[in-house]
Amino acid sequence: MAGNVSLTGLTSDINWTNLINDIINAKKSATITPLENKKTNYQSKLSAYQSFNSLLLSLKNYIDDNKLDKLAGYAIYSSSLTSSNPSITPGNVLEVSLGSVSGAGSYSIEVLSLAQAEKIASDLQTSKTEALGLSGTININGKDITIESDDTLTLIASKINGAGAGVTASILSISDTEHRLIIESQTTGAEGITLIDDNDVLETLGILDSVDLKKNVIRTGADASVKIDGYSISSTSNTLSNVIDGVTLTLKETNSGSPITLTIAENKSAISGKVSALVSSINSVLSYVKTQNTYSSDSKSTPLMGDINLHTVRNNIIDAIFAEVNGNTTYKTASSIGFTFASDGTLSLNSTTFSEALSSNKQEVINVLAQLGDTLKTSMNVYINPFTGTLTQIEKSINQTITDIDKRIEELNERYEREAEALEKKYNSLELLISSSNLMKNWLTQQVDYMKKSNS
Repeated sequence: MAGNVSLTGLTSDINWTNLINDIINAKKSATITPLENKKTNYQSKLSAYQSFNSLLLSLKNYIDDNKLDKLAGYAIYSSSLTSSNPSITPGNVLEVSLGSVSGAGSYSIEVLSLAQAEKIASDLQTSKTEALGLSGTININGKDITIESDDTLTLIASKINGAGAGVTASILSISDTEHRLIIESQTTGAEGITLIDDNDVLETLGILDSVDLKKNVIRTGADASVKIDGYSISSTSNTLSNVIDGVTLTLKETNSGSPITLTIAENKSAISGKVSALVSSINSVLSYVKTQNTYSSDSKSTPLMGDINLHTVRNNIIDAIFAEVNGNTTYKTASSIGFTFASDGTLSLNSTTFSEALSSNKQEVINVLAQLGDTLKTSMNVYINPFTGTLTQIEKSINQTITDIDKRIEELNERYEREAEALEKKYNSLELLISSSNLMKNWLTQQVDYMKKSNS
């Protein structure tokens, strides 16, 4: 291109490079610069839509994650453990985890015994690395394991671990010449480990008694025993998840004779916390809409001013706050339980009004909140659905427009590159023509001068 090498006429003394650059730059200014400005505007809009999309997605996800569009999302309870015996630390005896609790309640819990896993051992073996000369098939918890004559104690342990029999095998080395194969059940419970010995391998190892085939037990498997409100409950596990609805109890120690009281109560402060966080997420959306619609001398900072989608989302939120719940008689709208709009357009929650409503008629308040969550979630999804969402389609369209602009700019740059090369050739030819004309002029002048001298 002419711009890469300085082309100045030797005869004309004209800087053709500058002239070509001026011509091409003028054309670019008239055609490419507007496209680049247009692209910048679209990029600003795209970024703004993406930010708006993120805010709507955050609001929808908060509703989803906390189930605020369902009644169950507001069934929030807390638990506490107490004991009248000062020598008992309740947390050392029980661990409580709450799920979908059906309701408040109080329970007297007494852990009589813990579940434990059965553990058995072989007789002492002099080596763990020498072949034992045992062969045959043993069956542990229904899994066949083949033992070969060149297997060592270590290899037998490895084969047991690889069989997926629900046990863990290890070697206990008491001294260099005293080793025991230890087999422990991976689950607790009185049922323990089931063994079948077809070829006397387990008997030879001393895991089974050769007389009555009893196991060489280190620790007996046992079920947990618990009393809840005086009712005896047995469990193969120390985790009880199906005794009290929505409550999981993990048994850690016994407290026989000194019952612990488990109290499950409604956690109204947690409900208020969830709702306050919802208001905060809504305000993030409302504040963004307001910022975009606030006049600024720098239009680049508010590329979505007057956008119908922002206006619609804001109106949808307002409508959701004032929408009535069918079936409620006292608290029919979110505004009636403490949701209010400030003069700056943001939403707030009157904690006093909300707390009084929750105490007065919790069910109606939760009905209002669940409908609000469902309405907001549905409204947000119209815009942010990754396949059909309004903003998704807008962003896709803008991206395509930017791609088209880039393609057009590239085409124009290539065209001007060719045009510059053509101009360079043209002006080279013109320089040669000027040079030839000057030579002819000089020759004619010389001829005239010669003729004048000859005549004189």
